[in-house]
Amino acid sequence: MERLEKQFKTTSFHRTLTDYFQSLYLNKLSVKRLVEPKVSRKSLEKYPYLKDGLIRPQSVIIEAVKNRKR
Repeated sequence: MERLEKQFKTTSFHRTLTDYFQSLYLNKLSVKRLVEPKVSRKSLEKYPYLKDGLIRPQSVIIEAVKNRKR
């Protein structure tokens, strides 16, 4: 996975993993892959305020596929 070099703004939504997985389940989706991006050393050196990203994930990426039958 490539890292972005430029800063960008996002909207923050705090939800539990249960919320995400329940929504996926109700929509007949299965998780294929789950990634919790981590702060790179290079980014941490350039932007020290990102150190909180070392303690807990700041985001989660879920790759899901539609189930054919359930």
